[in-house]
Amino acid sequence: MKPTESIFVTSLRAFFKTISVFLAIILVFIAFTGLSTFSKNMIAPHLAKVRLTLIPDKDGNIPTNYNNLPVILNIDIDDIIGSQRINKINIDSILTSSTGLFKGRIKGLIINMNSRGGCVFNSDDIYRSIRKFKQYHKIPAYTFVDGICASGGYYIACATDKIHTTPPSIIGSVGVLLNPAFNFSQLMDRYGIKSHYFNAGKNKQPLPAFKDWGSKDEIEHQTENTQAILDGMYTIFKKVVTEARSKISENDINNKYGAGIFIAETAKKYGYIDEDNSDYYSCLQALQKEIAPEDQLQQQYAVINVQVDTNFADKLMQVKSFLTSFISKNEHQPFEYMMETM
Repeated sequence: MKPTESIFVTSLRAFFKTISVFLAIILVFIAFTGLSTFSKNMIAPHLAKVRLTLIPDKDGNIPTNYNNLPVILNIDIDDIIGSQRINKINIDSILTSSTGLFKGRIKGLIINMNSRGGCVFNSDDIYRSIRKFKQYHKIPAYTFVDGICASGGYYIACATDKIHTTPPSIIGSVGVLLNPAFNFSQLMDRYGIKSHYFNAGKNKQPLPAFKDWGSKDEIEHQTENTQAILDGMYTIFKKVVTEARSKISENDINNKYGAGIFIAETAKKYGYIDEDNSDYYSCLQALQKEIAPEDQLQQQYAVINVQVDTNFADKLMQVKSFLTSFISKNEHQPFEYMMETM
């Protein structure tokens, strides 16, 4: 404090400093929110910016001019399903943009898979988008796995005609998982902390974190609807698998394999995959052989990796999403992101 400055002036100065900091926080939040909206618009299917990368074909060659060559699309699914990179909006953007960019030239699709799974809804959406894309273009589609293809990743792989893997790859996990519920009521009672929920509707807030759950019968009553939803999703997952993999029956999944994961050799034995000793170029060669008759195998193809081009706004949105989830993460997580095919 300056010797000649009154207490009133000092208090006023402190007040305006506080207001300035508060306004700055609000402006930062608005900026993040605006960039989030802008970013979401940027990756909408009809406005998407995609990045194209030529990658080597089955012989290890990259064509110098691909403008008139038939195209094999490569799509990487190498993250959690439903993440910022791998989600329905981005995959739809890739498929829609590719249809416009390579009109009449798309001859095959290869999914380069390394994912342990993720969100149920995104897994199902991507699965259906790939099936529609394949049917629209009347093309074969293969999945190549170098790592893990489990749960939601395997769900998506079932949209393709064949699954090739490297020998150490891990396959399976046909099941649905809901994040655990925790209860802190006894800890709160110990320190005299009280809470109150405002809701309307029976079972609107099952297994609340800050209230006693009651007896075992009461817990089962609270969770019966949630369990019915899980069972329904599991039935859908099993149907997807059994329709795509002729060697696997629902009875096999229920009574033999369950939600187990298997090394490639075992996965092939059980019918989860087609080739267990493959590599990317062998998978490409098999796909090309299915595209063209035997006498046309020398046809050169442009193998093109297509990704949504994330911009600076997208990266800021990731920061905003992280901060929002960090601040507000509690028992009210969005149901979509609690449910995983894992």
